[in-house]
Amino acid sequence: MRIKKRYSVLIGKQIKPIIAISLLLPHMCTTYAQTNTYTLNQCYEIAIANSPRLKSRVLDILSSGIAIQQAKMMFLPTLNAGATHGYNWGQSIDPFTNTFATGRVRTNNFALRSSWDIFSGLLNRYTLNSAFIGKKSSEKNYELEKRNFKNEVAATYAKLQTDHLLLALYQEQFLLSNVVYENVRALEKSGRRSTYDRLRVEALVQQDSAATITAKNNIRYTEFVLNQLLNENDSSKTQANFEILNEQNLSERLHAFSDWNVDSIQEMQLSKLEMEAAAVQHKIFRSQLLPSLSINSAIGSGYSGRNQELIGTSLVPKPMDVQLRENFYQTAVLTLSVPIFNAYRVRNQIKIAQIQIRQASLIAEQTEIELINMVESLLLEYENEQVNIKANLRVLNTNKELFDAGEKMFLVGTINYAEFSEAKNALVQSKLNYLISLSKCYGILLILENLIG
Repeated sequence: MRIKKRYSVLIGKQIKPIIAISLLLPHMCTTYAQTNTYTLNQCYEIAIANSPRLKSRVLDILSSGIAIQQAKMMFLPTLNAGATHGYNWGQSIDPFTNTFATGRVRTNNFALRSSWDIFSGLLNRYTLNSAFIGKKSSEKNYELEKRNFKNEVAATYAKLQTDHLLLALYQEQFLLSNVVYENVRALEKSGRRSTYDRLRVEALVQQDSAATITAKNNIRYTEFVLNQLLNENDSSKTQANFEILNEQNLSERLHAFSDWNVDSIQEMQLSKLEMEAAAVQHKIFRSQLLPSLSINSAIGSGYSGRNQELIGTSLVPKPMDVQLRENFYQTAVLTLSVPIFNAYRVRNQIKIAQIQIRQASLIAEQTEIELINMVESLLLEYENEQVNIKANLRVLNTNKELFDAGEKMFLVGTINYAEFSEAKNALVQSKLNYLISLSKCYGILLILENLIG
């Protein structure tokens, strides 16, 4: 009777710290969440702001904006200024006197030239439309890249939650194994248990201790990966803390998805833009079959050393200001170009553009099919995991009762170590199944939120 009383006192002494720790765990998670550095949304914001890939996509958007400005400039006339300075030798013809210059003759020419495509078969208009579509594509590519990057952050963040849940499980099992070990050691001293029994329980303690250390190392690596995704330059923030959710927090964040539209997904929007781009390209080629009208004009003057006047008995070049006034010229040429035969080059380009329109349409159709299948598959997996959570929780509660009863029976000698170990393994496995199912469901939830909102 005294031995049993002593055992009950030992069990009570070991159980009290476990109860205290179990009561403190939710409070510790809540306190940590309140003093954490980054929540999931903050991780999104920081990672997006620091991602080199997304910064590159932003530069693509800027480039497409410049392309729009360039396309707009095609509607305006061009104006160029030019000046020449040269010398002629030998039997060259002077451009101003139309005579042969047998010696060295200096020439200068100054001009302003302008050209304007009054009508180019709507080529400029379609080119501008293509530039606008290019900018939209750059923006959608950025959104797609951002969503995929958010999914990377979400997957790592969800894994961090799983790692912490597993660590809590292994720590709990480690404490329970220590309680059993202390009680078996007390039984060994009283002669109620053999040294072999104590060694087997001691091996179980070491096994649980190794699992705890492995779980801690997994957390360290996952935090490292998450910090790499954040890519903060500030060295003081390279080891940031993150919000850790307990089982109740994860369960409360799960919700159902009702209506969703495939057209809201970035891949589908990009496919439609590809169709628009192919249609505009077809119009650009067709515009080359239309006539074009352009005007070219120039004003200028020049100086020639051959342009001479008789002063006294000698021929001397006229002064530059006089020649510039005399040689002043103005030209304007209106050109109408009507395409008649171009070796079917344009018509073949039009045929290729028509094929590309059809290809873009088929790609969009295939993209819609694949996106619907992917989303429906994720939704089905999400619903299945919610069912698994409930089933695994019921199994866990049952195994908890069996383990509690088995632990008491093992300490009093009713069952052997093998039966006790089997009950403990069943409890751990059921808890693992529950936590993994809960974490997997949470990870799918984050992906669905990024995908369909």
